[in-house]
Amino acid sequence: AMVGPAGEQCLAAATIQFSDPEGLPSRSAGRGGLGAVMGSKGVKAIILDGAANAKTVYGNEELFKEARKEWVDVLRSHPVTSQGLPGFGTAVLVNVINEAGALPTKNFRMGKFDGAEKISGETLAANIENAAARPSTAATPAASSSAHRSTTARTASSKPRASSTRPSGALARTF
Repeated sequence: AMVGPAGEQCLAAATIQFSDPEGLPSRSAGRGGLGAVMGSKGVKAIILDGAANAKTVYGNEELFKEARKEWVDVLRSHPVTSQGLPGFGTAVLVNVINEAGALPTKNFRMGKFDGAEKISGETLAANIENAAARPSTAATPAASSSAHRSTTARTASSKPRASSTRPSGALARTF
């Protein structure tokens, strides 16, 4: 786990970056400004070597295993942790947190957002699925006519235009 320049400067939104189980740098822990906490302590990285400590020492291994089994059963039986989070990610919590009055809105001045259902995990997943089901027209060439071809033909020295990064289709309508 490591912090970057934002963590070193103790910026509130600084994250901790770390690798996934396959060693690819692709994970981030950012809630609560964890990178800023590490930066404030002068810690730039934490390296764990699993081979250095092959056996974990427990105070009471049987009690630990019993507690772990209970928690695994709770997590597997709860609909949010067994279905919602694996299916929709943390965005599945948007409606739940909004109903509890704890969804940060208007720079944390309010705890409810009237449009929360439009950004929930369920809605985002449905929009992505609907967009994937429709053929894209974004890169489809216009009707082929000789006049159109002659005005849009590129020479070998011309550069391709940069593509737009704006969302299209269902995602554009969501936002």
